[in-house]
Amino acid sequence: MGSNKSILGSSAESGVGKSGFHIRRQKNIIIRGLQIYKTLAPNDGVSIDESTNIWIHHNDFYSDLEHGKDYYDGLLDAKRGSDYITVSFNKFRDHYKCILIGHSDNNRNQDTGKVSCRAVAP
Repeated sequence: MGSNKSILGSSAESGVGKSGFHIRRQKNIIIRGLQIYKTLAPNDGVSIDESTNIWIHHNDFYSDLEHGKDYYDGLLDAKRGSDYITVSFNKFRDHYKCILIGHSDNNRNQDTGKVSCRAVAP
């Protein structure tokens, strides 16, 4: 996915299943009004790496709890030095590993001073 893009759901049924979005080294991305569901590991529903000014808004993220915790990966990951991420008015449900902010202790140098996320709940 390239910079300066918006992915907007056109109806309540709009969305993507078993696959997700990988935003890497991009800026100014909006993902709004989608169902993002049952994304199979090793992919995430939305994965944000080394990107800035990303807005994830009014989406419904889910899988199921019938499979083990490693069958699906994360619903939303913001890592590897991403910055200025807004996650607002989303639903996260029926999942073991919902959100990852930051990467790991081994990746501290890349994330220090970044990965500023703003979460807004209804």
